Amino acid sequence: MPRPTDPSRMPSRRQFLLSAALVGVAGCTGGEPPSDSTATESTVPGTTATTTTRGTTETTTDGTTTSYEPRREPPKSGAVRWRVAFDAPVTHPPAVGDDGAYVAVGQAEISQSREPESSGALAALEAKDGTPRWTTELPVAPASQPEVYDGGIYCTSGGSIGFSGIDHRLHRFGSDGAEQWCTDGVDQFLNRLAFGEGRAYLATSDDALGFDGQRLFAVGLADGETQWSVESGDAFDGRLLDGTLLVASGGGRAIENRDAETGERRWQRRLEPLRSGSGSFAILDDLLFVEGRDDEDGWFGAVEVADGSERWSYARDGGRSFVPTGAAVTDDGVVGTEYDGRVFSLAPADGTEQW
Repeated sequence: MPRPTDPSRMPSRRQFLLSAALVGVAGCTGGEPPSDSTATESTVPGTTATTTTRGTTETTTDGTTTSYEPRREPPKSGAVRWRVAFDAPVTHPPAVGDDGAYVAVGQAEISQSREPESSGALAALEAKDGTPRWTTELPVAPASQPEVYDGGIYCTSGGSIGFSGIDHRLHRFGSDGAEQWCTDGVDQFLNRLAFGEGRAYLATSDDALGFDGQRLFAVGLADGETQWSVESGDAFDGRLLDGTLLVASGGGRAIENRDAETGERRWQRRLEPLRSGSGSFAILDDLLFVEGRDDEDGWFGAVEVADGSERWSYARDGGRSFVPTGAAVTDDGVVGTEYDGRVFSLAPADGTEQW
Protein backbone atom coordinates (compact mmCIF):
# COMPACT_ATOMS: atom_id res chain seq x y z
CA MET A 1 0.00 0.00 0.00
CA PRO A 2 1.48 3.37 -0.94
CA ARG A 3 2.66 5.51 1.93
CA PRO A 4 1.44 9.14 1.96
CA THR A 5 4.09 11.78 1.63
CA ASP A 6 5.14 13.40 4.89
CA PRO A 7 7.79 16.04 4.18
CA SER A 8 9.69 17.31 7.23
CA ARG A 9 12.96 19.17 7.36
CA MET A 10 16.07 19.04 5.21
CA PRO A 11 19.77 19.73 5.76
CA SER A 12 21.04 23.27 5.30
CA ARG A 13 20.73 24.65 1.78
CA ARG A 14 23.49 23.41 -0.53
CA GLN A 15 23.93 23.33 -4.27
CA PHE A 16 25.03 20.27 -6.17
CA LEU A 17 25.96 20.24 -9.84
CA LEU A 18 25.63 17.46 -12.37
CA SER A 19 27.34 17.25 -15.75
CA ALA A 20 26.32 15.31 -18.86
CA ALA A 21 27.55 11.70 -19.32
CA LEU A 22 26.39 10.70 -15.81
CA VAL A 23 23.04 9.83 -14.15
CA GLY A 24 20.79 7.26 -12.39
CA VAL A 25 17.47 5.33 -11.61
CA ALA A 26 14.35 5.03 -9.30
CA GLY A 27 10.55 3.91 -8.62
CA CYS A 28 7.26 3.28 -5.99
CA THR A 29 3.56 1.68 -5.14
CA GLY A 30 2.22 -0.95 -2.60
CA GLY A 31 3.43 -4.43 -1.74
CA GLU A 32 3.24 -6.98 1.06
CA PRO A 33 5.96 -6.91 3.75
CA PRO A 34 8.51 -9.71 3.97
CA SER A 35 7.03 -11.47 7.02
CA ASP A 36 7.16 -15.24 6.48
CA SER A 37 10.15 -17.55 6.48
CA THR A 38 8.40 -19.56 3.76
CA ALA A 39 7.52 -18.75 0.19
CA THR A 40 4.15 -17.08 -0.38
CA GLU A 41 2.06 -16.73 -3.51
CA SER A 42 1.93 -13.36 -5.19
CA THR A 43 -1.41 -11.65 -5.72
CA VAL A 44 -1.69 -8.90 -8.27
CA PRO A 45 -3.61 -5.92 -6.92
CA GLY A 46 -5.57 -4.05 -9.57
CA THR A 47 -3.95 -0.74 -8.77
CA THR A 48 -3.53 2.15 -11.14
CA ALA A 49 -0.35 4.19 -11.12
CA THR A 50 -0.75 7.91 -10.57
CA THR A 51 1.52 10.42 -12.23
CA THR A 52 3.47 12.55 -9.75
CA THR A 53 5.36 14.90 -12.00
CA ARG A 54 4.58 18.01 -10.01
CA GLY A 55 7.29 20.34 -8.74
CA THR A 56 8.50 19.54 -5.25
CA THR A 57 9.65 21.94 -2.55
CA GLU A 58 10.20 21.73 1.19
CA THR A 59 10.22 24.42 3.85
CA THR A 60 12.91 23.87 6.48
CA THR A 61 12.82 24.75 10.15
CA ASP A 62 14.76 27.99 9.54
CA GLY A 63 12.11 29.17 7.07
CA THR A 64 14.10 28.61 3.87
CA THR A 65 12.63 26.67 0.96
CA THR A 66 14.48 23.82 -0.71
CA SER A 67 13.47 22.87 -4.25
CA TYR A 68 14.05 19.43 -5.71
CA GLU A 69 13.44 20.78 -9.21
CA PRO A 70 16.51 20.82 -11.50
CA ARG A 71 17.77 24.21 -12.63
CA ARG A 72 19.68 24.65 -15.89
CA GLU A 73 23.03 26.46 -15.62
CA PRO A 74 25.46 27.46 -18.36
CA PRO A 75 28.53 25.20 -18.68
CA LYS A 76 31.73 26.80 -17.36
CA SER A 77 34.00 24.87 -19.70
CA GLY A 78 33.95 23.71 -23.29
CA ALA A 79 34.50 20.16 -22.04
CA VAL A 80 31.10 20.23 -20.27
CA ARG A 81 28.13 19.54 -22.54
CA TRP A 82 25.46 20.61 -20.05
CA ARG A 83 25.03 21.39 -16.38
CA VAL A 84 22.10 21.15 -13.98
CA ALA A 85 21.90 22.22 -10.32
CA PHE A 86 19.64 21.25 -7.41
CA ASP A 87 19.17 23.23 -4.18
CA ALA A 88 19.52 20.00 -2.18
CA PRO A 89 22.22 17.36 -1.66
CA VAL A 90 22.89 14.71 -4.30
CA THR A 91 24.79 12.03 -2.38
CA HIS A 92 24.30 9.00 -4.65
CA PRO A 93 25.60 8.39 -8.18
CA PRO A 94 23.11 8.94 -10.99
CA ALA A 95 21.85 6.19 -13.29
CA VAL A 96 21.39 6.23 -17.05
CA GLY A 97 19.09 4.25 -19.31
CA ASP A 98 16.41 4.68 -21.98
CA ASP A 99 18.09 7.96 -23.04
CA GLY A 100 17.49 9.39 -19.58
CA ALA A 101 19.59 10.36 -16.58
CA TYR A 102 17.99 9.72 -13.19
CA VAL A 103 19.09 11.56 -10.04
CA ALA A 104 18.16 10.83 -6.42
CA VAL A 105 17.91 14.22 -4.68
CA GLY A 106 18.00 14.75 -0.92
CA GLN A 107 19.92 13.33 2.01
CA ALA A 108 18.74 11.29 4.99
CA GLU A 109 19.49 12.76 8.40
CA ILE A 110 20.29 10.60 11.41
CA SER A 111 17.09 10.61 13.43
CA GLN A 112 16.89 10.67 17.21
CA SER A 113 13.47 9.03 17.00
CA ARG A 114 11.97 6.21 14.96
CA GLU A 115 10.58 8.67 12.40
CA PRO A 116 12.45 9.72 9.23
CA GLU A 117 13.40 13.40 9.35
CA SER A 118 13.98 14.25 5.70
CA SER A 119 12.36 13.73 2.33
CA GLY A 120 13.66 13.82 -1.22
CA ALA A 121 12.84 13.31 -4.88
CA LEU A 122 13.75 11.46 -8.03
CA ALA A 123 14.50 13.68 -11.03
CA ALA A 124 14.70 12.59 -14.67
CA LEU A 125 16.75 14.47 -17.27
CA GLU A 126 17.46 13.99 -20.94
CA ALA A 127 20.87 12.35 -21.05
CA LYS A 128 21.92 14.12 -24.23
CA ASP A 129 21.29 17.72 -23.15
CA GLY A 130 20.11 17.76 -19.51
CA THR A 131 16.57 18.91 -20.29
CA PRO A 132 14.36 18.12 -17.26
CA ARG A 133 11.71 15.46 -17.93
CA TRP A 134 9.99 15.19 -14.55
CA THR A 135 10.54 15.29 -10.79
CA THR A 136 8.70 12.93 -8.45
CA GLU A 137 8.64 13.35 -4.69
CA LEU A 138 9.81 10.51 -2.41
CA PRO A 139 8.15 10.09 1.01
CA VAL A 140 11.60 9.72 2.62
CA ALA A 141 15.09 10.70 1.46
CA PRO A 142 16.76 8.42 -1.13
CA ALA A 143 18.89 5.70 0.44
CA SER A 144 20.85 4.48 -2.58
CA GLN A 145 21.67 5.04 -6.23
CA PRO A 146 18.71 4.67 -8.61
CA GLU A 147 18.74 1.81 -11.10
CA VAL A 148 17.12 1.27 -14.50
CA TYR A 149 15.99 -2.23 -15.39
CA ASP A 150 13.59 -3.61 -18.00
CA GLY A 151 11.63 -0.41 -18.55
CA GLY A 152 11.36 0.51 -14.86
CA ILE A 153 13.23 3.01 -12.74
CA TYR A 154 13.97 1.81 -9.21
CA CYS A 155 14.96 3.80 -6.15
CA THR A 156 15.28 2.90 -2.48
CA SER A 157 14.18 5.45 0.09
CA GLY A 158 14.55 5.45 3.87
CA GLY A 159 15.86 7.14 6.97
CA SER A 160 18.49 6.13 9.52
CA ILE A 161 19.10 6.06 13.25
CA GLY A 162 22.78 5.48 12.59
CA PHE A 163 23.05 1.73 13.17
CA SER A 164 19.79 0.74 11.46
CA GLY A 165 17.34 1.99 8.86
CA ILE A 166 13.89 3.55 9.22
CA ASP A 167 11.01 2.89 6.83
CA HIS A 168 13.15 1.64 3.94
CA ARG A 169 11.22 0.87 0.73
CA LEU A 170 11.90 0.01 -2.89
CA HIS A 171 9.99 2.18 -5.40
CA ARG A 172 9.35 1.54 -9.08
CA PHE A 173 8.55 4.41 -11.46
CA GLY A 174 7.52 4.37 -15.10
CA SER A 175 9.26 6.34 -17.82
CA ASP A 176 6.77 9.20 -17.29
CA GLY A 177 7.54 9.52 -13.56
CA ALA A 178 4.37 7.73 -12.46
CA GLU A 179 4.89 5.65 -9.34
CA GLN A 180 3.85 2.11 -10.19
CA TRP A 181 4.40 0.40 -6.85
CA CYS A 182 6.29 0.63 -3.58
CA THR A 183 7.14 -2.11 -1.09
CA ASP A 184 6.01 -1.81 2.50
CA GLY A 185 8.55 -0.20 4.80
CA VAL A 186 11.09 -2.10 6.90
CA ASP A 187 12.99 -0.64 9.85
CA GLN A 188 16.35 -1.95 8.65
CA PHE A 189 18.63 -0.92 5.80
CA LEU A 190 17.27 -2.32 2.53
CA ASN A 191 19.74 -3.53 -0.11
CA ARG A 192 19.09 -4.43 -3.74
CA LEU A 193 20.94 -7.65 -4.60
CA ALA A 194 19.81 -8.43 -8.15
CA PHE A 195 17.10 -8.05 -10.78
CA GLY A 196 15.95 -10.81 -13.11
CA GLU A 197 13.48 -13.58 -13.87
CA GLY A 198 10.62 -11.18 -13.16
CA ARG A 199 11.79 -10.30 -9.65
CA ALA A 200 13.82 -7.89 -7.57
CA TYR A 201 15.88 -9.63 -4.89
CA LEU A 202 16.27 -7.62 -1.67
CA ALA A 203 17.93 -8.07 1.70
CA THR A 204 17.88 -6.23 5.01
CA SER A 205 20.87 -5.36 7.17
CA ASP A 206 22.06 -3.28 10.09
CA ASP A 207 25.45 -2.42 11.61
CA ALA A 208 25.62 -5.61 13.72
CA LEU A 209 26.80 -7.85 10.88
CA GLY A 210 25.83 -11.46 11.42
CA PHE A 211 24.88 -14.72 9.74
CA ASP A 212 21.21 -14.64 10.76
CA GLY A 213 18.52 -12.29 12.08
CA GLN A 214 17.81 -10.52 8.75
CA ARG A 215 15.45 -11.06 5.83
CA LEU A 216 16.12 -12.04 2.24
CA PHE A 217 13.11 -11.71 -0.05
CA ALA A 218 11.93 -11.38 -3.64
CA VAL A 219 9.22 -9.08 -5.01
CA GLY A 220 7.55 -9.28 -8.40
CA LEU A 221 8.56 -6.59 -10.86
CA ALA A 222 4.99 -6.34 -12.16
CA ASP A 223 3.32 -5.50 -8.85
CA GLY A 224 5.91 -5.24 -6.04
CA GLU A 225 4.26 -8.10 -4.12
CA THR A 226 6.46 -10.33 -1.97
CA GLN A 227 6.86 -13.74 -3.64
CA TRP A 228 8.99 -15.31 -0.93
CA SER A 229 10.78 -14.28 2.24
CA VAL A 230 13.37 -16.21 4.28
CA GLU A 231 15.74 -15.58 7.17
CA SER A 232 19.33 -14.77 6.28
CA GLY A 233 22.32 -12.80 7.48
CA ASP A 234 23.22 -9.21 6.61
CA ALA A 235 23.59 -9.17 2.82
CA PHE A 236 24.73 -6.39 0.50
CA ASP A 237 25.64 -8.20 -2.74
CA GLY A 238 24.11 -10.87 -4.95
CA ARG A 239 24.31 -12.43 -8.39
CA LEU A 240 21.54 -14.14 -10.36
CA LEU A 241 22.50 -17.12 -12.55
CA ASP A 242 19.78 -19.11 -14.36
CA GLY A 243 17.52 -19.89 -11.43
CA THR A 244 20.28 -19.56 -8.84
CA LEU A 245 20.72 -16.58 -6.52
CA LEU A 246 24.20 -16.26 -5.05
CA VAL A 247 24.24 -14.09 -1.92
CA ALA A 248 27.18 -12.63 0.01
CA SER A 249 25.74 -13.05 3.50
CA GLY A 250 27.09 -12.33 6.96
CA GLY A 251 28.33 -8.94 5.84
CA GLY A 252 30.19 -10.57 2.94
CA ARG A 253 31.86 -13.29 5.03
CA ALA A 254 29.79 -16.18 3.67
CA ILE A 255 28.33 -17.33 0.35
CA GLU A 256 24.84 -18.73 0.04
CA ASN A 257 23.36 -20.50 -2.97
CA ARG A 258 19.56 -20.14 -3.05
CA ASP A 259 16.78 -21.21 -5.37
CA ALA A 260 15.76 -17.96 -7.09
CA GLU A 261 12.12 -19.06 -7.36
CA THR A 262 11.55 -20.11 -3.72
CA GLY A 263 14.44 -18.70 -1.67
CA GLU A 264 15.36 -22.17 -0.41
CA ARG A 265 19.02 -22.38 0.63
CA ARG A 266 20.97 -25.08 -1.17
CA TRP A 267 24.32 -24.51 0.52
CA GLN A 268 26.33 -22.02 2.55
CA ARG A 269 30.09 -21.70 3.04
CA ARG A 270 32.14 -19.31 5.17
CA LEU A 271 34.08 -17.98 2.22
CA GLU A 272 34.20 -14.48 0.75
CA PRO A 273 33.38 -14.03 -2.95
CA LEU A 274 36.14 -12.28 -4.89
CA ARG A 275 35.04 -9.29 -6.93
CA SER A 276 35.71 -8.61 -10.59
CA GLY A 277 36.47 -5.17 -12.01
CA SER A 278 32.72 -4.48 -12.38
CA GLY A 279 32.17 -5.16 -8.68
CA SER A 280 30.25 -8.36 -9.37
CA PHE A 281 31.17 -11.88 -8.27
CA ALA A 282 34.00 -13.39 -10.35
CA ILE A 283 32.50 -16.45 -12.06
CA LEU A 284 33.70 -18.59 -14.96
CA ASP A 285 31.39 -21.31 -16.26
CA ASP A 286 30.46 -23.32 -13.16
CA LEU A 287 33.18 -21.92 -10.86
CA LEU A 288 32.98 -19.11 -8.31
CA PHE A 289 36.30 -17.60 -7.22
CA VAL A 290 36.64 -16.98 -3.50
CA GLU A 291 38.89 -15.88 -0.68
CA GLY A 292 39.33 -18.48 2.04
CA ARG A 293 41.05 -18.24 5.40
CA ASP A 294 42.69 -20.86 7.61
CA ASP A 295 43.33 -19.19 10.96
CA GLU A 296 45.36 -16.10 9.93
CA ASP A 297 46.40 -17.35 6.48
CA GLY A 298 44.37 -16.44 3.41
CA TRP A 299 44.13 -18.28 0.11
CA PHE A 300 42.60 -17.94 -3.37
CA GLY A 301 40.21 -20.68 -4.43
CA ALA A 302 37.47 -21.92 -6.74
CA VAL A 303 34.24 -23.60 -5.64
CA GLU A 304 31.48 -25.24 -7.66
CA VAL A 305 28.42 -23.01 -8.02
CA ALA A 306 26.12 -26.07 -7.97
CA ASP A 307 27.09 -27.52 -4.59
CA GLY A 308 29.79 -25.30 -3.02
CA SER A 309 32.45 -28.00 -3.13
CA GLU A 310 36.03 -26.83 -3.43
CA ARG A 311 37.60 -27.44 -6.85
CA TRP A 312 41.09 -26.12 -5.97
CA SER A 313 43.01 -23.63 -3.84
CA TYR A 314 46.07 -21.49 -4.50
CA ALA A 315 48.71 -20.13 -2.06
CA ARG A 316 47.43 -22.35 0.74
CA ASP A 317 50.06 -23.37 3.26
CA GLY A 318 52.52 -21.24 1.30
CA GLY A 319 54.47 -20.16 4.36
CA ARG A 320 53.72 -16.45 3.94
CA SER A 321 50.88 -14.04 4.48
CA PHE A 322 48.54 -14.01 1.50
CA VAL A 323 45.52 -11.69 1.11
CA PRO A 324 43.70 -11.95 -2.24
CA THR A 325 42.06 -8.69 -3.31
CA GLY A 326 40.25 -9.48 -6.56
CA ALA A 327 39.84 -11.61 -9.66
CA ALA A 328 39.15 -11.06 -13.35
CA VAL A 329 38.02 -13.78 -15.71
CA THR A 330 39.69 -14.10 -19.14
CA ASP A 331 39.35 -16.51 -22.06
CA ASP A 332 42.38 -18.44 -20.81
CA GLY A 333 41.82 -18.42 -17.06
CA VAL A 334 41.49 -16.14 -14.07
CA VAL A 335 43.82 -13.27 -13.16
CA GLY A 336 44.12 -12.62 -9.45
CA THR A 337 45.64 -9.87 -7.32
CA GLU A 338 46.89 -9.84 -3.76
CA TYR A 339 47.55 -7.15 -1.19
CA ASP A 340 51.35 -7.48 -1.34
CA GLY A 341 51.32 -6.29 -4.96
CA ARG A 342 51.48 -9.57 -6.84
CA VAL A 343 49.39 -10.33 -9.91
CA PHE A 344 49.05 -13.91 -11.14
CA SER A 345 47.15 -16.01 -13.69
CA LEU A 346 45.64 -19.40 -12.84
CA ALA A 347 44.23 -22.21 -14.99
CA PRO A 348 40.51 -22.52 -14.15
CA ALA A 349 40.49 -26.31 -14.36
CA ASP A 350 42.97 -26.97 -11.56
CA GLY A 351 44.40 -23.66 -10.28
CA THR A 352 47.84 -24.19 -11.84
CA GLU A 353 49.85 -20.97 -11.93
CA GLN A 354 50.29 -19.88 -15.57
CA TRP A 355 52.38 -16.79 -14.86
